[in-house]
Amino acid sequence: MRAAHRQHVLTVRDVGFLCEAEQHARSTGTTMYELGHDAQKYPLAEILAMADVASSRQADALPRLRAGLKHGDTGVRYWAATGLLIRGAPAVAAARDDLQAALQDSSPSVRLVAAWALGQYGRPADVEKVLPVLRDAAPPDKNGAYVSIFAWNVIDALGARTAPLRDVLRSMPARDPAAVERANGYVARLQEHILGERKPREAPAKKRAAKKPR
Repeated sequence: MRAAHRQHVLTVRDVGFLCEAEQHARSTGTTMYELGHDAQKYPLAEILAMADVASSRQADALPRLRAGLKHGDTGVRYWAATGLLIRGAPAVAAARDDLQAALQDSSPSVRLVAAWALGQYGRPADVEKVLPVLRDAAPPDKNGAYVSIFAWNVIDALGARTAPLRDVLRSMPARDPAAVERANGYVARLQEHILGERKPREAPAKKRAAKKPR
């Protein structure tokens, strides 16, 4: 059954092995379907292989995950970081230097998983490095709603460790002007949940009605 499922995923080119923020970043100017069927933009076999390692109990998983953080594809690096997060404190301690380097990754999704792992299982000094990553990723108007949702979820998961960000989080807008209302709704609800206060709703931009000729 596992082999049959794997073959099905590779046949239909399932884009679900990219997180939502990565899906939207890669599909700019095209469609999810076209993205999934573009082997250069979406090397599914390599991403799927690292996802398998991340969720496995393979004896050699840890060195493979650490090596995966240096892979050329951001989807592979995302799963490598996720595999370390899944394994908890021992894996994070062993890969601490690799995860600290991943805080500077070109992909916000990779940065956020690395921040989650270090913030959850790292040392106090690691948390200090994590906070600026979360602060910079959280504003939806600068990074887009999907990156913002990811960032706010990590902030929620880390709980009291992110208390120093409270004041700056309160001042952040709740909207991505380019996003659909569904995505903006998630950001606003996350803010209300985490900050424990309801922010005034920002009205979506209204299209000007076309004037009819007299």
